[in-house]
Amino acid sequence: MDPEIEQIHCMQRHLTLPAILAAAILLTGCAVDSEKPGPGGPAPEIVSGAAIALDGDTVRVEGTVMNLWSVDAPNLANSDGWFARAALDDLIGENGTLSCTVKFKRKRRSHAVCTNSRVGDVGRSMLQGGWAIVARSDKKDEKLDSALAGVYARAEKRARQLRAGLWAGMPRR
Repeated sequence: MDPEIEQIHCMQRHLTLPAILAAAILLTGCAVDSEKPGPGGPAPEIVSGAAIALDGDTVRVEGTVMNLWSVDAPNLANSDGWFARAALDDLIGENGTLSCTVKFKRKRRSHAVCTNSRVGDVGRSMLQGGWAIVARSDKKDEKLDSALAGVYARAEKRARQLRAGLWAGMPRR
């Protein structure tokens, strides 16, 4: 049995309902940064509605263009970029909607964790499918959500191991 799956099964036997709910929130990308102000502080910006993929790591939700937080996919100038865009389109679904929680803004562009009812966190799903990599530049951000970054890094590592998506043609080491 895969060690990660075995560890999850072990954890499931020892978790209480509140712990399970907290883990689910973290894994779907809906957790609020610990850096954000507590009660009484500004709530995170959430944009929800009809969505389309502009490329493999950029979406338009109700007219607002956002990059998927901590996800980097090939540009459309690269043939793999079209495959990544198609994968993101598929995750959003036909006439799909997203709910995006803005993590930060850089150069007038929001970087957000986007979720839907079909797959949960679409950024994590892009990493799991091998159509994107973790954006290494976001790891230097002082507002990094380290728990979610760890989930993303494990998803990318697993896709590499399985030779999924972009990793299909990579040589074994």
